[in-house]
Amino acid sequence: MLEDFLNRAGIGQPLPDGGPRSRSVRRLTDSSCLVDYGEPDQVFLVSVQRIPRLHLGPDEPVHLGELGGLQVQLTAVTVDHEVAVHLQFEDDDRRRAQEGEDVAQRLATVTLTITDDLGTEYGRTFGRFGGSGTEFEGAWLFQPQPPAQARQLRVTAHAAGNEPAVVTLDLPTTSKEDPTGVG
Repeated sequence: MLEDFLNRAGIGQPLPDGGPRSRSVRRLTDSSCLVDYGEPDQVFLVSVQRIPRLHLGPDEPVHLGELGGLQVQLTAVTVDHEVAVHLQFEDDDRRRAQEGEDVAQRLATVTLTITDDLGTEYGRTFGRFGGSGTEFEGAWLFQPQPPAQARQLRVTAHAAGNEPAVVTLDLPTTSKEDPTGVG
């Protein structure tokens, strides 16, 4: 696992200009190493933890309705160290796109909340969206990771002037092999 991380991160590999990324990398355990950049007053202890990514669904995109003037579909919810909600937005009104109406303003009217059957409070940590004139994709990230005892996640999408759209997804049960409950 550590070897894979080091290779993917390029640790110990030369930089494009030929200079070294680090002076030494020493493996300490199966999941940690010491990285020394040759600085006189510090070294770095790097720990790696593999976290499975669980794809909760849905199997097919779920139409959430019209939110903020856009047709919205929930395309995926994944759980690893956080919960990621993926949406697709489509604007059938090409006139608005041609006139340069600011889609970002309409997307900003869409709010997402995550809840579970235990009452865990999830906070949005990051969100991004982009696309072309009439089709857009967005991803919102929430923390914390669902507790192992949680059995369902509920995603609620809402825009001013519209009824909220709710999708409930089942979480897997925990096992001795996977005490995190996410894989």
